[in-house]
Amino acid sequence: MAFLAATLALSWSIAPPIWPRSVGHARCAGPPTMAALPYAELISALDELPAFAIVNAENAPLEFEDEETGRKVSLFFVDVATARAQCARFAAQFPSLGLRLMPVGLGMALQRSRERGDRLVPSEADVAAALQLEGGGAIDWDAGDLPLFGCYQMRLPRRGGGGEPAKPLFLCHADAKAALAAADPSGALELVATSLQRMADLMVDGQLDDPRGMLFLPPRASVQYCSERAAAGADGAAALRESGAAVRAAASVWDGERTGSAGLFPD
Repeated sequence: MAFLAATLALSWSIAPPIWPRSVGHARCAGPPTMAALPYAELISALDELPAFAIVNAENAPLEFEDEETGRKVSLFFVDVATARAQCARFAAQFPSLGLRLMPVGLGMALQRSRERGDRLVPSEADVAAALQLEGGGAIDWDAGDLPLFGCYQMRLPRRGGGGEPAKPLFLCHADAKAALAAADPSGALELVATSLQRMADLMVDGQLDDPRGMLFLPPRASVQYCSERAAAGADGAAALRESGAAVRAAASVWDGERTGSAGLFPD
């Protein structure tokens, strides 16, 4: 996509370490009309999902200068395959920097994109898929929004059987498509698309009946990569909290677990 090509053509530099972060929320579309989710709670929930930054040995992210604005920005990838490819590319170009890939919380990445202008880099395949689905055509994907996929009828029972079933929202189209096929073999149901940024705004601005009923599911490949890093004792993998509800729910969906209250099904 044009956004990704332009992003990766920017000049590079190294920024200060990305930890710690502060929590803030500067926008509101209007008076809350339903149940508003505190911004800090949203960021905390999204921090259970991984994003990926290219950093040096001091955990300082690689920065790029936007040729149009002159602003220095960092990139946060959601697709681990894209992240690994770009990390290898820059590491080969600048071997003295000791660049490597570092998993970080998606909540922190979203917050930095709004407070510092850092960029969230989506998967080109996910953007292309979103454009073919209901809702996807309304998003300016070149602005750096992250595709989010769901189905109006799908619900995910919560672990232990307590509370109302959650509405799963997938950050990977392939995962969403596979989950829908397992939940609805007849093929009668369809996926819809929006963006993470738009959904986040609806949740914190009180535009949804039950914002806590949404469950963001990370890409399966990203979870696998972070789990492998954690098993190997690599630094940074702790950004994905393995005990998080999103990871446990994702395992239930992807591994075909249908015992107890686990599993994905149409409402």
